[in-house]
Amino acid sequence: MSVVGRWLHGWRLVAVVVAVGALMLCAALVISLVGGDQDQGGLRPWLTAVLINLGAAVLLIVPIELLATALRRQVTASEQRTQEQVESVRRESTERIDELTSRIESLAGAENHIDEVMAEEVSADRELYQCFLNEEVNAADAWKALDRATRRGLISPAGVKVSFDADGKTYVTFKHIPQDRIQVFLIQGGQRIVSHIWAGSMTGKGLLAILYRKTRNTGRDIRPEPKMIWGGLARTLIYAEEHEEERPVTELPALGED
Repeated sequence: MSVVGRWLHGWRLVAVVVAVGALMLCAALVISLVGGDQDQGGLRPWLTAVLINLGAAVLLIVPIELLATALRRQVTASEQRTQEQVESVRRESTERIDELTSRIESLAGAENHIDEVMAEEVSADRELYQCFLNEEVNAADAWKALDRATRRGLISPAGVKVSFDADGKTYVTFKHIPQDRIQVFLIQGGQRIVSHIWAGSMTGKGLLAILYRKTRNTGRDIRPEPKMIWGGLARTLIYAEEHEEERPVTELPALGED
């Protein structure tokens, strides 16, 4: 039943009760008028009094009780609707909390995925840096390794310095420059004595041969030590990868000039 239907039903009931009460009072009035003063101690006065009391009670008390009952029902219905709304809100809140929890867990999974990706990148970079362990490495691959390490902030843009000869008195600096080229300097006593641009398909072995020939042209006989040069480059890049607090690295900590 709709709200309007319940309202009309309640008022019809009240109207019926009022009508019954009014009829009782009318009956009492009729009995009183018909009897007059002749039956003062008989049944009529008693019946008149009963009808008057019942009619008054019906007219006053019963409608009030019916209205109170209707109000109680409305209050109960309102409380029930409120409870249902509270339960609905609670269910929605629980569902949203579950959804947020699921999203948080998915974010945790994304964080793990990021760690995995970063670990894969570090592993790939280390493999790239190990290209220097082969003296047949060409300038293009060497440039990629130095460029990657520079862009990641592992090494200084000024280049990487490693020992050139077995005596440790001469150093060679590799600095990557635009157009896939590497600028190479030989340093002795704090001074640059030889420089060369390493580019294209030239191998590391070919580069060292050129540097050795150039040192001889200066009147020096400085024989390069491939293991110290290429191994030093690979160790320096890996050291920079593992020691974040010392970045950007230009040389291994044990390396120094006399």
